[in-house]
Amino acid sequence: MGIERASLYMPHRDNPAVPVGEFVSALAELVDAGTIDGYGFSNWPLHRVRDAVDYAAARGLAAPSGVNRARR
Repeated sequence: MGIERASLYMPHRDNPAVPVGEFVSALAELVDAGTIDGYGFSNWPLHRVRDAVDYAAARGLAAPSGVNRARR
């Protein structure tokens, strides 16, 4: 895309075979590195978004800052 930094990164569609913590840890590393300002999720089940928020809070990591069309 020719950019060095993105304001918001939102993975599209969940992979339930991957523990939510792996997503959160990887995305929080990108926030810490300054590659992205924040992250969120698109078309993820609502319970997985909640799990992501809880995981980040419990570990002091950057939490998701956006959700697009969370599914029940």
